[in-house]
Amino acid sequence: MVATDTEVMGWVEKQLQDNPEVTVDELFEGAKILQPDVAELNKRQFHARYPLQVKRRAKRAAAAAAAAEAASEAAAEAAAAPTEAPAPAPAPAPTPAPAKGKTTTDAEVMSWVEGQLKDNPDVSVDELLAGAVKLNAGIAELTKRQFHARYPLQVKRAAKRAADAAAGIKPRRRRRKPAAPAPEPEPAAAAPAPAPEPELAPQPEPAPEPAAAPAPEPAAAGIDREAVRKMMFDFAADITAAEDTSGVVRVLAAMDDYIDRIG
Repeated sequence: MVATDTEVMGWVEKQLQDNPEVTVDELFEGAKILQPDVAELNKRQFHARYPLQVKRRAKRAAAAAAAAEAASEAAAEAAAAPTEAPAPAPAPAPTPAPAKGKTTTDAEVMSWVEGQLKDNPDVSVDELLAGAVKLNAGIAELTKRQFHARYPLQVKRAAKRAADAAAGIKPRRRRRKPAAPAPEPEPAAAAPAPAPEPELAPQPEPAPEPAAAPAPEPAAAGIDREAVRKMMFDFAADITAAEDTSGVVRVLAAMDDYIDRIG
């Protein structure tokens, strides 16, 4: 019977509790037997998804237990102290993590992605996208490329700019090529003199016709500003996500597809 992801996580947790020195290779091989899909992960991805999460969970539980024990000891000391002595100020409560399913702001999602990348720089975009959807269900409307361009890529660029600034490296600025001078207009050839026309007998002038009423100008077609805004955002996100020149060219070649989205 193939185990679920939760069952694999429970098995890894039990193995680490029984033997904290167990290696990642041993856990990886055992998890493959429980769930064949685990074989699609590499060793680093498996470690980030299972053993690392179990160890973090255990660390948080130990910290919470220590805090509870310290609070209990403080309460006992306060009860044993004389009534005249002022009671000690309660310790500040830790900031709770965002609850699963609770809609968070865009800034909170960005902060969460930044924290995940600091803890594990090799975390995959799929894992970040799955976690971000739990924080903000609206992120599910983004494609994987759009999510990567809006969050992980921006975090990595900000970190690189900060590292360059700390090292004294100035950002490079692209030099614009000077515009080519406009070609000078060629002198027009002299037109030949027209031949003299023969004189004709004067004819009576026709009666003037009534002036036609001016045709009404066509009304400007309505523009769906929301569709244009969404198309421009998708186009900018895809351009930002392109990793090289060929990627930018592919996005530009699909310009008609973006324009069709406005219809």
